[in-house]
Amino acid sequence: MKKEPHKITLGGVGIVVLNYYPGKGWCILLGKERDGIYKHKYNLAAGKVEGHMCYIYTFIKELAEEFKISIFEEDIPTYFAQENGDWRIFIHNGTPIFVGIFPNISRGPLNKKIMEANKNSSLNWCEREMECVDFFKLDTLQQIDGKNVDDSGYKIKVTSFAAEVVQEVKKFL
Repeated sequence: MKKEPHKITLGGVGIVVLNYYPGKGWCILLGKERDGIYKHKYNLAAGKVEGHMCYIYTFIKELAEEFKISIFEEDIPTYFAQENGDWRIFIHNGTPIFVGIFPNISRGPLNKKIMEANKNSSLNWCEREMECVDFFKLDTLQQIDGKNVDDSGYKIKVTSFAAEVVQEVKKFL
């Protein structure tokens, strides 16, 4: 009997989107999940590596699908590299987490794109996963405007995954 070669499967990736707000400090962009175990909770953009994709293409795809932030491979150093050229990346529970700094990114235009996508039932679910995005202060994980309840009346909650990742992210700043 011929032995099958060992198949290596890649797990998933997480993407951290940071912005610095004068007077508020470093903030992280999180998306409010529409369904699943994290329904109504804010989370990182994240997803599994599918098919023949690699971590890089997966994080570019997930960032576009979930947060409506489109970047190209050649843009990666602009957002994800430190001054010395090393990428801001770490492993959390076996998952690579890519840390990007996006100066001047605004949640308003992103939420408009998310709302439009959610109205389009012909799109795949992966493009309609998030209800909205919002910024949270990195040091406290409080919503940037001080809200405790979202526009739908739900108490604002951050996933444990996102909260754990934030502790590691602080090392890059």
